[in-house]
Amino acid sequence: MRSIVLTAVLMLVAIPVVHAEPLAELRTTLAKYPGGDAIDAGIDIKQTQRKGEAKAPTVGQVRLNVQAGAQGLQFLFPPELMREIDREAQAHAANAESPMPIAGMLAASTPMRVTTVLNAAPAMLRDLDGAKLIESRADTLDGKPTQLLVLDVPGRISAKDKADLKQYQD
Repeated sequence: MRSIVLTAVLMLVAIPVVHAEPLAELRTTLAKYPGGDAIDAGIDIKQTQRKGEAKAPTVGQVRLNVQAGAQGLQFLFPPELMREIDREAQAHAANAESPMPIAGMLAASTPMRVTTVLNAAPAMLRDLDGAKLIESRADTLDGKPTQLLVLDVPGRISAKDKADLKQYQD
């Protein structure tokens, strides 16, 4: 199980400070944001990955341009990004040990993940299934009143992934 502090989200969805059923109100508020709005955005992805104890981490950073709307979800790859991917692939072809962080980040940037980044409300509603309220109290964010919820959210990791993980925190 993991505890999640949702201060920023609660501030964004403008939940008033005093409530009898804060978790139910959070669900109701999130349900008001089903998505579908037209979006033209840049998503900055930064990743540090370490494989094995002795190896140095592989660090990568890329900006992914996306558009979403009536036409669906589109990924836009600028020419410089394509050249960088090609340089990475050439280095890897010459030396199989050469890391490919950009290719890895782009491979992990699936439409499902990007859709969740563009509209987190439906994914948060799914994550709240089975959640238990640990604490609810008045708080402030950027000088404005808000409500702080601390939740115990059930982990949803497959048995195989649990066996492969040494440590996981979210």
